[in-house]
Amino acid sequence: MYRILIKRISFLAISKGIERLSILAIHIGLSYILSRTYYGTFRQVLLIVNLLVPFFTLSLPMSIYYFFPTIKDKEKSSLIYGTILLLFVGGVILMFLLLGLKNFFGERFHNPILPSLLKIYALYGIIGVTISYYDALLVVLKKEKLLAVITIIFSIMMSIGAIFGAVLTKSVKFILQILLYLNALRLIIYILHTFNIIKPEKISSTLLKKELNYSLPIFLTSICDIATLHVDKIIVSIFFSAQIYAIYVNGAFEIPFLAILWGSIAQVLIPEFASLWQARKKTRIIELWKNFITKVSIIIFPAFVFLFIFAKPFMMTLFSEKYTLSALPFRIYLCLLPIRVALYGAILYGIGMPKYKLYGTFFNLLGNTLLSVYLAKKIGFVGPACATVFITYLEVTFYIHILTKNLNVRLRELFPWGRLFRNLLYGVISGAIVLPINFTNLPPWSKLAIGGISFAISYILISFKEITRGKTHPIG
Repeated sequence: MYRILIKRISFLAISKGIERLSILAIHIGLSYILSRTYYGTFRQVLLIVNLLVPFFTLSLPMSIYYFFPTIKDKEKSSLIYGTILLLFVGGVILMFLLLGLKNFFGERFHNPILPSLLKIYALYGIIGVTISYYDALLVVLKKEKLLAVITIIFSIMMSIGAIFGAVLTKSVKFILQILLYLNALRLIIYILHTFNIIKPEKISSTLLKKELNYSLPIFLTSICDIATLHVDKIIVSIFFSAQIYAIYVNGAFEIPFLAILWGSIAQVLIPEFASLWQARKKTRIIELWKNFITKVSIIIFPAFVFLFIFAKPFMMTLFSEKYTLSALPFRIYLCLLPIRVALYGAILYGIGMPKYKLYGTFFNLLGNTLLSVYLAKKIGFVGPACATVFITYLEVTFYIHILTKNLNVRLRELFPWGRLFRNLLYGVISGAIVLPINFTNLPPWSKLAIGGISFAISYILISFKEITRGKTHPIG
């Protein structure tokens, strides 16, 4: 079972990895090519659109993961095409909203360039909302390999197109137009492929009501999640200039490939948790949960230690010396990694308790907003990053309490504490070995390269016996 799940997760992780790397490539390329003002404006356009798109998906794609494996075959077509219809309507509403609020955002962000660019990119409202069903559809059909191929192709096309447009014109308007046309092509291909694999049938209003009832608490959670993800960046945009925002946003992010890993695992584990919960196999749920926590920690903990040490050369290498100060919010955001070893939302959704995720996320949004505003005034542009980390730790504490209560386990039984401690310790020891490299006069890229190779060798040698032991012994 684990091998099959890992294979499916691998396809998703690879595809999402390429997708995130393509986005990162765009950000890196534009950081070097555009001025901080124009680059900051480009990121503000994406901030607004990416913030609003999830509001209009109603979290309907999540319902596909839950209902598709359990409903009758004749109802599956109704589920998919009903979802597409609702998403399209939501996308149309979003497009007109973006057009209506373009001047509002320009004023709030103190950026006169913003309204004209939002006018151009408003059409993405329809595209971004409508295509959100496609990943879920291919995952429940167990076509992760096909999804990987399609995602990789479009990701590469968009990164090449955006960077080429920047080199050719240095125009944010032209870059956004290229991204818009490529996403429109993606929408057309997704719809045509869906028609090919699932024959359209009459849409059932009863099933749509069930879907909406299931999606509502997840939707409320999702909008809080998205708002929480972006609230610090919104506050920085409001309180500071586009140039400061450019510095902040380049550092205030979690490592792309780790976010991909979490998302890929969640997509596969939610249906598995749901099936085990319906079969009342709590022990199997905990076993599956702890196994994946252990495996993820082998990647997350060393990444946390290495990047914290080499944050400054990492930022300078990625985004140029213009963004040296981005290392400050980057180090703060890295402090979220230790709690990212577990997917609290995935297990709560899988065992049918999305309301608790909603409660935690709403608390995070409210607390993060208030604390971010306060700290932005008190300590400057890194204040919102500090607020994000502190409030997120409180949120996770709440989830752990809920899980121990509903799974009838003690805290020491919920996590593989021994393995987690050892994996973190191996990372810290490896970090101590390579730390002197960071204080040399080498160029930033040389520090990263030499430090990275030395760290990897040290970590593998130190943890080799532990990793191989985990392959032949149960994880606890």
